[in-house]
Amino acid sequence: MTALAPYINPIFSDVGSAWEMRKLIVESTDEEGHCKPVFDFCFIDAFHSWEMAGIDFFLADKLLKPGSWLLFDDLQWSFENSPSWGQLSTTKAMAPDYRSAPQVGDVFRYLVMQHPGYENCRIENNWGWAQKKRWPLRFDPGTSSEAAPAIR
Repeated sequence: MTALAPYINPIFSDVGSAWEMRKLIVESTDEEGHCKPVFDFCFIDAFHSWEMAGIDFFLADKLLKPGSWLLFDDLQWSFENSPSWGQLSTTKAMAPDYRSAPQVGDVFRYLVMQHPGYENCRIENNWGWAQKKRWPLRFDPGTSSEAAPAIR
């Protein structure tokens, strides 16, 4: 553990980040079927494919509190350039565009940065930062006098 131990609760998993976040969503869902956000910060550094990084973003979004930050690592990573994956026969059998694409970076650029619920998005070296907007995701006209974007 690091000096950050009093402030963070890292979640490590042998079965994958998506399954761990699924468990948190189940635990955080009330009787009416609403998931209460529980993350103040979410650092995504898991499996690096488009599919898994995309589902990690989708699930993390449900768990991230408004105003909190999301951080992606390894934006430039690709199967082709990976020291551990690059020489595998399974990697060489992949379609060339799939093998060479910076898939985590693509998730950040095309899903996170374009998502209407995120702002202050920036790329710094191999990191992608995004802040979840503070407006409510489910607009209830009875609780606010300001118009908010509707996301359903």
